Amino acid sequence: MYLAAIIPGPSEPHLTDLNHYIAPVIDMFVDAWDRGIHHSRTALHSDGRVSRSAIAAAVMDLVAARKTSQLASHSSHFFCHVCSCYHQSQRGRHDFETWTRRDVKEMRRHAEQWRDAGSRRERDQLFKANGVRWSELWRLPYWDPTRQLVVDPMHCLYEGLVPYHFRDVLGLTSANANETIDIPPAFDFDFDEVDASVNASLPEKERLSDKEAKQVVGIPRLLTQAVEGQEPVELEKTFRDLCSKLTRKNLKPLKFVADSLRLPTEPGKPSKRMLADALLLWQRAMPLNSSGKERRKVATPEVLERIRAVISETDSPSWLASVPKNFGDAAAGTLKAHEWRILCTVYLPLALISLWGDGSSMVSADSATWLKQVLDHTMMLVSAVTVVSARVMTQRRAAAYRTYIASWVRDLKELHPTATDRTNNHVAFHIYDFLVLFGPVYSWWCFPFERLIGYLQRLPQNHKFAELEGTLLRTFVQASKLRRWLGRGDCPAVLQEVKRMFHKAYSTANFSKAPQYEDLDFEADTSRPSRRYQTLPSDLLPLLSSTEIAGTTLLARYKHCGTIFARTSTHVGNSLIHYYPRAGATLPEFAVIRYIYASNGVVSRVTSRVVSFRQVDYAVWRCSRSPVAQGLNCTALYAVYRLRL
Repeated sequence: MYLAAIIPGPSEPHLTDLNHYIAPVIDMFVDAWDRGIHHSRTALHSDGRVSRSAIAAAVMDLVAARKTSQLASHSSHFFCHVCSCYHQSQRGRHDFETWTRRDVKEMRRHAEQWRDAGSRRERDQLFKANGVRWSELWRLPYWDPTRQLVVDPMHCLYEGLVPYHFRDVLGLTSANANETIDIPPAFDFDFDEVDASVNASLPEKERLSDKEAKQVVGIPRLLTQAVEGQEPVELEKTFRDLCSKLTRKNLKPLKFVADSLRLPTEPGKPSKRMLADALLLWQRAMPLNSSGKERRKVATPEVLERIRAVISETDSPSWLASVPKNFGDAAAGTLKAHEWRILCTVYLPLALISLWGDGSSMVSADSATWLKQVLDHTMMLVSAVTVVSARVMTQRRAAAYRTYIASWVRDLKELHPTATDRTNNHVAFHIYDFLVLFGPVYSWWCFPFERLIGYLQRLPQNHKFAELEGTLLRTFVQASKLRRWLGRGDCPAVLQEVKRMFHKAYSTANFSKAPQYEDLDFEADTSRPSRRYQTLPSDLLPLLSSTEIAGTTLLARYKHCGTIFARTSTHVGNSLIHYYPRAGATLPEFAVIRYIYASNGVVSRVTSRVVSFRQVDYAVWRCSRSPVAQGLNCTALYAVYRLRL
């Protein structure tokens, strides 16, 4: 990775000031495109070669992208730099078939008009009308922001839509889970209030104390509150609870409210239970639920408890990074993009399907229907994130991603009326365009650059602006030269060992090995018998011929095509697999690896099959141990298969 420059701080460049910093870089790319760069000698051309270079894509978050390209902010009416959708009220649109791409020639003309304007006032008027300023990038004859200024999926999805949906829309935080919902009253009624002067003139036995006067205010709140449930059993339970609350009030407040409603009571001194029954009889004749739309709550302490249980108890592969087990608590801190990606594609679907999917127990049929709709809507976003995270991208997968995003945006405000239309909701559609242009997101997302920024931030420096930028740049260049020197073929063997230790300690590769496997060369060990495993398990022997038994070596783990497989006794997470048992099979089988053995140079796996998955369309590719698997209803049957790797 080539680090061209570090912009000095402490504040960001203002408006067009950024042009001065990127101008030297653009100068080089203009020459590299127009004239080309002559290399005096290359590996294939001893007489030299001329190369031409171009900027294929500019990758950054949405805010930086607009500043670098000098386009209007994502919060303006020109919220999209790819299509012609205009005005903030259009950010919730999902009719992507009707959108048209912005005219690049017109955008260039508007930028040149702004550059050539004679006054600041004229420039402000042009920018307000067109949303375009002059950027140094327009000096490149091929510059097309609608195709080269990419929408970064890391910021748009993993740090945008995913946390917005789960944290803000569903409210999966401890604060929201413990919050009490203010349910609107089922009906309005003008109850009599206690007149302080009249009450003071009453005899002491009839006078209401301050405590009893407050209860007179509280009793109408109990009588007008909305009644939960629709089934007779649920209604009777609610009325019993309400009767219990009323009988805990004092006798005088109950009698005051009953008399003000002119309720018939038995002659003599009525009891609190008699008054409570009379008030409940009056309430039953009134509306039981508010005519307005009820505010429903998704996040409850039970939901968060289930999510945390799934995170703690699910067996996951060693290459899957960990996420906070206290998800939802403030103590969990600010989650990073890769943590949100793992939560969205692994743990949250498992937990929510087991809570709200078919076969789960609900308070009422209405609640079950609504939560199933919330689950289906959530899985649209999960499906979109899963598809966009694939390492292989096809036209069909890209189209599926856009369909999932459209379904999520379409139903967002229908299911969650308080949700808002954000720019991320719109630009997420355009990730489809860049999937078609550039392929899998692994080749053009921001993760490598964010890691570089984190690496630079951790370098020792004196925190003095105008000095620290040079310190960071020099340190980075020195480290790069050191890596290059250690990578030379004539580097001494002793320094090669230093290189290995250096790489292990300071590697910033996108996908590092798990620490416990860093020193293991699995392929090299397969042909070397181990005395530790001379006795083969009895259930493995029937699978081997007499000639194979003599040369069979049991392995604890094996790396195949970059993935570490392990037997279940070594690492449960690395032993969970799915596979196609025969040629032409359309559905995969699910299994755990019981043994891995090498016989005559061929490595095989013996698996125990996992069958009977019920209603797990979204999580069928995941497998977990029994506490979490209860919601998935999976049963392990020991049927032995031999798989050739």
